[in-house]
Amino acid sequence: MTGIAAGFCQQQCIAATWDCRVNPLRDPRGFTLVEIFVALLIFFLGIVPFLNLQLFTVGSNSAANQLTAATNLAESKMEELLGMPYNDLLSAEIIPQAIDGFQVNWSRNQNTPINDTTTITVTVSWTDKDDIPHSISFTCIKAK
Repeated sequence: MTGIAAGFCQQQCIAATWDCRVNPLRDPRGFTLVEIFVALLIFFLGIVPFLNLQLFTVGSNSAANQLTAATNLAESKMEELLGMPYNDLLSAEIIPQAIDGFQVNWSRNQNTPINDTTTITVTVSWTDKDDIPHSISFTCIKAK
């Protein structure tokens, strides 16, 4: 090698060595085991809250589905009762129904709040997966 070429190569080697010390990402030896463990620790500390959030969201979605199903049952029963003629409603037998894990019940109060009206209350009860009881009630007034 000539002197100029040798000087140029030496400058490149010095520059490469200096660059490796300043920027460890360009180090041809790679990462140390400690650096990898620290990176994994930071990653898992960041991802664990999102996993907990996902579990909470799934549970909330299940509760919302149950509430929606109970509301639909109560609304359906209320519309059935409101669609009956007034005198048939007064003579109808009150029979609780069990539908897909929900208990549907209804009651009537004649001449409440005023004469010639009947207050109808439909209640749907259920127990969630944690054995916690829930219920929803709809109340309507039907006139004669």
